[in-house]
Amino acid sequence: MFPRTAKPSPEVVSVIELTRMCQAFNVLPREGGLLDQDATTIRLMQLVLVAEVKKSEEEAKKATKK
Repeated sequence: MFPRTAKPSPEVVSVIELTRMCQAFNVLPREGGLLDQDATTIRLMQLVLVAEVKKSEEEAKKATKK
């Protein structure tokens, strides 16, 4: 896990923003279906989604300990 003081690179921020925009508008980043998307972009977006789930789980775990 990274320390809270670590600042994400612009590339990381860009992937996070792209993932959230796709979620908000319920679309994929490029024209076509899932298999038409760039594999690297989809993999990076998947990593963002997994990280968000893990963060939510950790926060929920902390909340139940209080």
